[in-house]
Amino acid sequence: LQDTEECAQNKEEQNRLVIKNLEEENKGLNTCCADLLNDLEKLRKQEAQWKTEKSGNDARIKNLETDLAEAREQMKELRSICSNLSSQVAVKQEELSQKDSDVIRARKELQEMQNLYRQNIKHTAQQAELIKQLQALNTD
Repeated sequence: LQDTEECAQNKEEQNRLVIKNLEEENKGLNTCCADLLNDLEKLRKQEAQWKTEKSGNDARIKNLETDLAEAREQMKELRSICSNLSSQVAVKQEELSQKDSDVIRARKELQEMQNLYRQNIKHTAQQAELIKQLQALNTD
């Protein structure tokens, strides 16, 4: 009977140790679960923050793409305007070149007329002198 009691006490002691070890292990596992739940909550918050940031970034990207498309359209229009202006400049330069030629021709004509005018004045003076001489001879 004593052996049985001793055996039962040993069994009880072993069971208490097993229970104590299981409780310790359970406590460690509970702590580990709590830590994992905290980590999971932090990760969920971080995911929500990243989703918010991504949404904002996506909106910004869409706006930038719209701005880029508008800028490209403006560039296309400006290139067209620039091309038209270049054509107009070429036409105006041709007109200016023609007018320069006209001015040079008009200056030459003016120079010729001035030379003819001077010659005419000389001839008129010579004719007046000859008339004077003829009148003087006539009176003699």
